[in-house]
Amino acid sequence: MSVRHFTRRDFLQAGGLVACGTAALGAQDALAFASEKGDSTGASGDNSLGIIDALAGRKTLHGLEADQYDPDAPVTDEELQAILTAGFSAPSAVAQQTLEFVVVTDRNAMLPIIDHNENANELKTCPMVIVLVEHDADGGHPRFYQYDSGIAAMAMVAQATALGLCTCIVSMKQTDDSNATIYYDSIGLAQGSDEYHPQLMVTLGHPAVDAVTGASVDNYDEARIHDQTIGA
Repeated sequence: MSVRHFTRRDFLQAGGLVACGTAALGAQDALAFASEKGDSTGASGDNSLGIIDALAGRKTLHGLEADQYDPDAPVTDEELQAILTAGFSAPSAVAQQTLEFVVVTDRNAMLPIIDHNENANELKTCPMVIVLVEHDADGGHPRFYQYDSGIAAMAMVAQATALGLCTCIVSMKQTDDSNATIYYDSIGLAQGSDEYHPQLMVTLGHPAVDAVTGASVDNYDEARIHDQTIGA
């Protein structure tokens, strides 16, 4: 199956159940798997990779060359489940829980996006992309959608990094009708859907080459930390 759809409300109402392929494992199973792989949940305090390590070790493959990804190391159902669990577990403004995830591995669905998004070159070769989609529902607050999506994307990236995957967060900003149509078509929606609103994409894959990280603890800059007011 090349496109899979996961809802946040279903996840929470089912007690943390995510069905990935033939696997149907709960959130605690995902945490146990991630911990074995060196996850940074912090629950026990003795995991091999801490939160700062996961953030500073984040690596991006822009995917311009197909051989950057290891063809013999696909994203497994267990890895996907752990990453989705991280996304579902991210904070949600006023607990609206309206974020949903569409898992896409169909290259034919990915490629048209590149023609309408100059920042989406990763889709040329990445083996998987997760599209973060806000679903208008009772109690939803559209003004918070971009914040929820950003927080969830970062949670997923941190988890993916802890599992040894490379990632990239890609904008799905709708600049005109043509790229809006492509975005909606890629995940099986009619253009201008009043119910679903694509926000971001997170690309995933195991590297076949040494990937250069753009993140570092060296980015820490006291000059950009202010006490009470800017300039203090």
